[in-house]
Amino acid sequence: MSDDRASLDAVMTSTLVFEGNGAIAEYVGGYSDWVRQRPARAAVRDAEFQSLAKSIRKGADTSSSSGAAGHLYVPGPVGL
Repeated sequence: MSDDRASLDAVMTSTLVFEGNGAIAEYVGGYSDWVRQRPARAAVRDAEFQSLAKSIRKGADTSSSSGAAGHLYVPGPVGL
């Protein structure tokens, strides 16, 4: 294990990153590649989350018409 980023970048072909909520993601390349790829991947993950949350809310809206009371809690994405 090393903390020399230049050396790591020269030899690493992939990076495993703990992203929160127990998720581990693999990025192609070393540390610098991860830093560069991270915002784009986070944007994709956030868009997927918003789409899922919207479909869950839509399903909750239709089920609430059957007389079921309550609220649906959809947690937001975990920041990096």
